[in-house]
Amino acid sequence: MQENDNNAPDIEQGINMKDLLWMCISRWYWFVLSLFICCGFAFYQILKTPKVYQRNALLMIKDDRLGGTAGGDVGASFSGMGFLQANTNISNEIISITSPTVMYEVVKRLGLNVSYTVPGMFYPEQLYGTNLPVTLKFPDVEDGQNVSLKATLYPDGKMVMSDFNLGKKDAEGKFYVTGDDRSLGSVSTFFGNFGVMMKAYAYILTLGRNNIRNVGPMATLNANYIKESLKDAYKLPIEGPCKHEFVFDGLLDKSTGVTTLNVAKRLLDYGFHAPTIYFPLLFHESMMIEPTETESKETLDEFIDVMHRVAREAAEDPEMVKRAPVTAISHPDETGAAKNPILSYRSLKKAKA
Repeated sequence: MQENDNNAPDIEQGINMKDLLWMCISRWYWFVLSLFICCGFAFYQILKTPKVYQRNALLMIKDDRLGGTAGGDVGASFSGMGFLQANTNISNEIISITSPTVMYEVVKRLGLNVSYTVPGMFYPEQLYGTNLPVTLKFPDVEDGQNVSLKATLYPDGKMVMSDFNLGKKDAEGKFYVTGDDRSLGSVSTFFGNFGVMMKAYAYILTLGRNNIRNVGPMATLNANYIKESLKDAYKLPIEGPCKHEFVFDGLLDKSTGVTTLNVAKRLLDYGFHAPTIYFPLLFHESMMIEPTETESKETLDEFIDVMHRVAREAAEDPEMVKRAPVTAISHPDETGAAKNPILSYRSLKKAKA
């Protein structure tokens, strides 16, 4: 037998409206602040939202009753039951008027497909009516194509047009440029690196008809000048004149263990980018040097002096050359970098920990 405990506290209590009202009144400033923020945000949205206008037109069709049937609601009722036929003349005219082709032509002839806007405080304000400062027509614009431009009017009556944007819009509303029969169109990768070819073409035009004939002879002269100047310190496997490039097979003195890779890294300490190394695969310590025709004699002499200096360092302090580069970064481990690449700062901190 269960007994009810009348002395147990009542868990569910009603809401005291008096206390709630007093709490709201005592904190009235929060209510006013929230109301002010909401109204201000709503007012800002109203100012920021562009105005949208709707144009309606009433078209009256004259019913000449040719081929018509009984008029009024009676005829309409019987036509709905299939006993009488509706006025085909009016139906055909309505179908023609609601045709998308006809509507587009009407919009195009009235110039309703061109919108005019002026800069506003919150958004570009759109101009309506016939009293427009300018009227623009685009007779060559294709269907679905969008054109935008900026027209600046001056007090003297002159107008300057700029910021032309001719193209089509994609699904996201962004413009993209389209070409016509006069355009070259997109350049396929089949034709190579178009940017590189444009740079080469610009270089050729810069040289001109007469100077372009000196490109080959100058490059050949520079290559032979370096080759003859360095063959006393580096092994030249193929004697005789060269074209625009030549190959050394490492240092003449290979007893120190200094390799072509060590020489290339030591060049970085002197501010020279290393030449092509270990190619061609005809020799064990290949170093292919090919100076361009644009290098001056001062630059060539400086490179020759640095190469001689590295050869002397290899004979006097080979361990220092093997640790190169020593001024920028420590000697990098290419094998370790290939097997265990560090591709993020988090991985770098983990490797140093």
